[in-house]
Order: sequence, then structure tokens, then C-alpha cells
Amino acid sequence: MILMVASEVFLRNVLGLSLQSADELGGYLLVGVSFLSLSTCFVSGAFHKVEFIDGRLGERGHALRKLIFDAISLAFCLLLLWQLTRLVLRSWEGGDFAATLLGTPLWIPQLSMPLGIAALCYSLVKSLWADVRWLSAVGWRSRSQ
Repeated sequence: MILMVASEVFLRNVLGLSLQSADELGGYLLVGVSFLSLSTCFVSGAFHKVEFIDGRLGERGHALRKLIFDAISLAFCLLLLWQLTRLVLRSWEGGDFAATLLGTPLWIPQLSMPLGIAALCYSLVKSLWADVRWLSAVGWRSRSQ
């Protein structure tokens, strides 16, 4: 993407030419990178955390808060996955094309959105499973003490 934009800037300023599609392709790449990186960001802990709340909770409260948050996030992501899949299917069935020089079939760049959300849903399911195991382990420890 950097090479494409740099080429566009060079060609416009030095030669007075334009690639005519660098903005379109750059936008598609930006959406693709954004959605396809959601799962990686979630797994690596790159999203915001509310540490002042976690600091006041014990281990069991922290585990319960994480379980509830991951469950709500999964429900939201499943709803978003459903809607994004509908969007891609409508674009594919309707034969929608970009109104640009490239005339890209819109379902191609749109496909990165449900794929990225599906990967995030998978990561959330794995995290929920780990949350349940953590909460059950913490629950057993707090009862035995």
C-alpha cells in the first residue's frame, strides 16, 4: 500500500500522470487490514482495558468480568457477522460493481469484513472457553479456602 501511494504521489508530481485507482485500492487494503487484524489484536491484548476496575476486583471478580465481557462481545460479533455476510451476498447476487475505472466487483473487497469478524468470533469462543475454565478454577479455590 505504501509503494502504491508513493508511486501515485511520484507520478502526479513529477510526470503529471495518475494511476487513477490508487485511492480505491488503498481504501480496499485499509478495510482488509483493519478487519483481518481484529483477531490478532484481540489475542495479543491490544484492545483497551479498564485496569482501574480490574484492580479493585479480586481474581474471581476479574474472571467473571472477563467472561461477561467476552460473551457480550461474541454476541455482538455474531450479529455483525450475520449482517456483513448478508451485505456480501447481496453484492454478489446483485452484481454490484464499483463506479470507478477498475469496476471492482464489490463483494471481493467486502469479503474481508465477514472473514475478519469470523476470525474474531473464533478467538472469542476460545477465550470464552478459557474464561469458563479460569472461573471454575478460581471458584473451587475460593470455596476450599
